[in-house]
Amino acid sequence: MIDPVSAGLGWLLVGPILQELAKAALDDYVKDFFKDCIKDVEGIAKKPFAQNAVLGALTDFLIGFEEELERSGLDKKQIRQYLQPLKQFVKQPPLPQVLGSAFQRNCQVLNTAILADSWQTLTLQHPLRRNLPTLTRLVPSNLLKDRPTPSLPLAFSWEQVAEKYLASVKLIIQQNAELREILNAENLDGIVEPLTDSDAIPADFNLESYQQKRREQDEYLNLGNLDTRSGDSEEQLTVRENFIPHAQSENNSDVVISGVQEIAPGWKDDPDTLPNIKQRAQYDDDWTVRLSALQELVRAWKDDPETLPILKQLAQYDDDSAVRLSALQELVWGWKNDSETLPWLKQLAQSEDNWDVRRAAVQEIAREWKDDPETLPWLKQRAQSDDDANVRRAAVQELARGWKDESGIFELLGDVAIHDPFDREDEWQDNPRQAALAATIELYADRPETLELVRDRAQNDRDPKLREFAQEKLTQLEGK
Repeated sequence: MIDPVSAGLGWLLVGPILQELAKAALDDYVKDFFKDCIKDVEGIAKKPFAQNAVLGALTDFLIGFEEELERSGLDKKQIRQYLQPLKQFVKQPPLPQVLGSAFQRNCQVLNTAILADSWQTLTLQHPLRRNLPTLTRLVPSNLLKDRPTPSLPLAFSWEQVAEKYLASVKLIIQQNAELREILNAENLDGIVEPLTDSDAIPADFNLESYQQKRREQDEYLNLGNLDTRSGDSEEQLTVRENFIPHAQSENNSDVVISGVQEIAPGWKDDPDTLPNIKQRAQYDDDWTVRLSALQELVRAWKDDPETLPILKQLAQYDDDSAVRLSALQELVWGWKNDSETLPWLKQLAQSEDNWDVRRAAVQEIAREWKDDPETLPWLKQRAQSDDDANVRRAAVQELARGWKDESGIFELLGDVAIHDPFDREDEWQDNPRQAALAATIELYADRPETLELVRDRAQNDRDPKLREFAQEKLTQLEGK
């Protein structure tokens, strides 16, 4: 079982929340967590491997949450104010289901809209209600009113938290053999059931599609640590001779990553090492191996002429968001002063097919090139006219975060809050108009124009979720 104290070392929010959860009925939390991806959830609820997986996932989620607060510019004192609301947040019914959905087959996106809405609608119980429930019978209820949850910083991104969490879940699945076996069985049952429900194979059965689904399941299969040693040659094999074959041909990702991490620093000058690392970074089937390889490539061979092109390729075309984002960040951190980096990032932010990469490029430009005279007008353009709503929203948030005192930002946010062309198609989507309105309320609440803008959006916006948000904020503003 994960030790809550050890898991929380170095973090303000993690340890206390895990300790409180561990004292409660953890098996009920496990049931809610896995109910949508494991049929016999009752049978595993008390199993240590299942509880460890849930606690590990929750730990990574909480760490990601706290990291995002730090990234948004909060100090330790400011971060501590989120402890109590976060304790209540992790117990809310939507949260375990949303976090558990990451364990479903081929989950690529977490429903961040539910996370954001759950946080916004959360209310904090009065301390007496929370800590001395019997005493509250003697105190008038009007003196024990619940309090609204502290707002998250303007720069806080649920998407960033979700991306890191999804990456951590993949590692949890890889490292938890018992859980992986159950998930594999559940996934294969879902594929095979249509064939076993009847005696005849359906006429429209697609063999190629079936085989592809089987291959997707093999991503989680534990193929074991192959032993390449044999007989008399065992004592003669060097560490390098063991690791390079493993890093070149092993099917178990944990073994490959170990091989990559060993040969990169230890045999940097060996002529076989760099080609192997490059190959793993670009072509390995497992995203964790590609991620490890690209990090070792930058660490040991930053000056190699092919390193930068490989990073650009991975940032644009890798099929896993964690790899794309890591490649993008490595490129910015390692080549910020390269004259070609900023123009390349701008081009990527405007033309890349994947909105997630475009959004990350906008954020990096805004934060790493804030003093560049072209950054502000470029961001304004992205906020008002980019063809992707996620990019417009990211640009709005960065303008509010970094240029709130700049002339014209208040007017720009008001314009976006009214005129952004976003039309909701799915519940999980984020509305740039709402981001602009939220920024206006947070930064300029004392201006009379802000109250008028909130009233207008509460009545006239075509997005029902934004109208609801504006109505809640209007109630708060008028009550002050």
